[in-house]
Amino acid sequence: MIWVIIIGMALVTIIPRIIPAFIVDLIHFPEWVNKWLKAIPYAALGALIFPGILSVIPDKPFVGLVAGVAAILLAWFRVHIIFVVLLSILTVVVLTISVGVNNPPTGSSLFLKGLNMNMRMGAHCDYA
Repeated sequence: MIWVIIIGMALVTIIPRIIPAFIVDLIHFPEWVNKWLKAIPYAALGALIFPGILSVIPDKPFVGLVAGVAAILLAWFRVHIIFVVLLSILTVVVLTISVGVNNPPTGSSLFLKGLNMNMRMGAHCDYA
């Protein structure tokens, strides 16, 4: 019975992904539809990134917004992606220090917070 459920779930997830791949080659869309479809990846990327920008420091969302604007400006001038990322990180660090955030998130504190969540949920952990 479990195999029937697994195969059924696999079909339910794969069919909506495969059908458009075959249909797109058969249908010729108007130019305005093609332009709209090309914009979808940028809209999806923005929807994924923007909430993260606002939650860099939950009490002070302007820190993430300023870093995001800095990244947009550098990208507008076609600066290499590594420098865009580094300047965004530097902007967050400088603003975090200048506005006096008491406990800025660090890699180890985020790790421990995740570890604490796993322990509360009953997950087994060998590295604690």
